[in-house]
Amino acid sequence: MALRCLIADDDPLVCEQLETFCEQSSQIEYCLKVQNGVDALSLINSQEFDLIFLDLNMPKLGGRDLIKLLPEQTQVVIISAESDFAVEAFKYNVVGYLLKPFQIQDFLEIIQKLSPKKAADNSIYIKDGGKLVKVDLDKLLFVKSESNYASFQLDDRRILSLVKLTELETKLPGHFLRVHRSYIVSIHRIDGLEGRSIILKNEQIPVSDSHYEELLKRINQL
Repeated sequence: MALRCLIADDDPLVCEQLETFCEQSSQIEYCLKVQNGVDALSLINSQEFDLIFLDLNMPKLGGRDLIKLLPEQTQVVIISAESDFAVEAFKYNVVGYLLKPFQIQDFLEIIQKLSPKKAADNSIYIKDGGKLVKVDLDKLLFVKSESNYASFQLDDRRILSLVKLTELETKLPGHFLRVHRSYIVSIHRIDGLEGRSIILKNEQIPVSDSHYEELLKRINQL
């Protein structure tokens, strides 16, 4: 299934640029475009979109307010000339950050991480003893290595599985990031950063020196 997209930006040139990029991508089924948040919200309430390119500063209803009204599963790419929303973006399903002015390679770097399979499938199966258990990735906070096992911390439970983090890295979608030899986290669920630690609900997760720069890079892309 290809991605159904909405472009919401009050700059008509940006809308046209993104529309052209979308038309050139085989991963996008179609895209619609609007130039204010009210029209965007009207469309979102009348049909389903997989991905929204959202300008933070629009008339009537800005992106900072509109993002709070989006369906939880809708993926968002922030469009802005500023990067100050990056940390707050962790609270939402933000999969990329296009800093103006941007080029097609910036667009493609984000889209290539969103294959139709990943956009449509938000779960994986893992071994739990002698059975396979379905893990809802929207509820997965982080995975911690514990000796020969991996501990999957979800919103409502914890699952132990005999699997290595290196193997999980190839199976999990792009918004899961290795931040330490013992941790993979969902960057969508991060509440903030404190020094070299990630704040995630009631947990403080360490970030190793070798992964810190990559984490900052991903933050700046959100």
